[in-house]
Amino acid sequence: MSGIPEPEEFRARARRWLAGVARPRAADGEWGSGSDSVAVFDNWTEEQEREHTARVQEWERTRYDQGWSAFNWPQEYGGRGLPAYYEQLYRAEEAAFDVPHRPEIFPVTQALVAPAIGLWGTEEQKRRWLVPLLRTDELACQLFSETEAGSDLAAVRTKAVRDGDGWVLTGHKVWTSGARVATWGVAVCRTDPDVRKHAGITVFLVRMDAPGVTVRPIRQMTGGTSFNEVYLDGVRVPDTDRLGPVGEGWRVTLSVLAAERLDSGGLGLDNADRALDLAGHLSRPLTGAERQRAADLHIRTLVQRLMGLRVTAALVAGREPGAEASVGKLYATETMRRTGDLVSELLGPSLVADTGSGAPTPGRSTCWAPPATASRAAPTRSSAPSSPNASSACPRSPSDEHGHRGAGAGRPGPRPARPPPPGRGHRRVGGAAGRPLRADVRGRGGGHPVRRQGRATGAAARRAQRCAAPGTGAGRAGRVRGAGTGRGGRRRDATRVVRHGLRGR
Repeated sequence: MSGIPEPEEFRARARRWLAGVARPRAADGEWGSGSDSVAVFDNWTEEQEREHTARVQEWERTRYDQGWSAFNWPQEYGGRGLPAYYEQLYRAEEAAFDVPHRPEIFPVTQALVAPAIGLWGTEEQKRRWLVPLLRTDELACQLFSETEAGSDLAAVRTKAVRDGDGWVLTGHKVWTSGARVATWGVAVCRTDPDVRKHAGITVFLVRMDAPGVTVRPIRQMTGGTSFNEVYLDGVRVPDTDRLGPVGEGWRVTLSVLAAERLDSGGLGLDNADRALDLAGHLSRPLTGAERQRAADLHIRTLVQRLMGLRVTAALVAGREPGAEASVGKLYATETMRRTGDLVSELLGPSLVADTGSGAPTPGRSTCWAPPATASRAAPTRSSAPSSPNASSACPRSPSDEHGHRGAGAGRPGPRPARPPPPGRGHRRVGGAAGRPLRADVRGRGGGHPVRRQGRATGAAARRAQRCAAPGTGAGRAGRVRGAGTGRGGRRRDATRVVRHGLRGR
């Protein structure tokens, strides 16, 4: 490995270079400064998307021209011939500086499409496409998903028919990010409908401004248009823009998807960190349930980063990462969901409208430590780290006094009892993560057989059924037998009903 700098030396050089071309981010403790956007897919108009894309392109060109991009590419394509994980080392240093946020189309272009061309392209295609893509002079989007070919990508129906020295493409793609600013689209098309579906696929690079290409934005519930539909109506593509052999498009597609898994393991970590910062700067104490949720999210970020290190270790050892890359992407999506759950619980109505109350206070750290005492409390699943400014015992919120939202304990306190309506029997069973789950069970005659409180899973329902008191009509595993006044009672699949919150007829 002569000529390859040691990782620490490389990172030190990267820090020095970044200090000369960018400003450091706000130091720790400067809460409330900078952008408040936590979007994974940015909520932009077309004009805003184009303006931001131009800013990012300028930054990426600066990196490329000064030798701080395309690290693992050969020098003939502007790279430095370094191991692949040096890109991650650089990203770790860049995170400390105020540089433009890269929307999805940039990693798609540089980390997905360019490597696929490097692997499957002809020498002429490599000379024509690689440098413009790596430098981001040209951008590429993915024309993969269709209305009936999402998770089953091999079921694509977009057709490519041979016509002389070219092809004619006809079809419809959906959920395409960056289609409005992309120069090229990587289109997965069916070229042979008479063979098994994985064998009749070919991949093409389609100019997004070609005649017959129509981009229609998809309006989201937020009002933004991050995704697009792309219609291909008789689009002519020269055979020189075909990527890989005819009929081998599935293998080309898999190489793109493999690169996507490697690039997706860090999704959501920045937003999770910001959610935890929010929890530490609220103007009110956290409830027990909020502390538990924040602690769980903090632990998830540590685990997700460890998964990223496993991927990096595989690359350092010269191996292609296997299941850890796929698991990392799956884990990242759950981290993003839990980040949203925490923020919505912390902010309440302020999440969608600034009510002027309960706003985070600059410089104030919320008490994270669990209460000093908790009578009859079950142990929690994990412990939240205490803030440096936290007192040893937090004041409890009104909801904590009744145990409804948890007080650092896994089992909530009692609720006021309510008698069952006529014709119904009820029993209380333990829900997921210690939350109560009231199951109202009755005989025939209509009504709501199961009332859901909190969140339960099928496993939680089965545990609840096993823990039911004798004589309450518990049936076989996963089922509850009615105890009301109907003819012999009515059996319900409690697992299914609780999971989906279904109502009886």
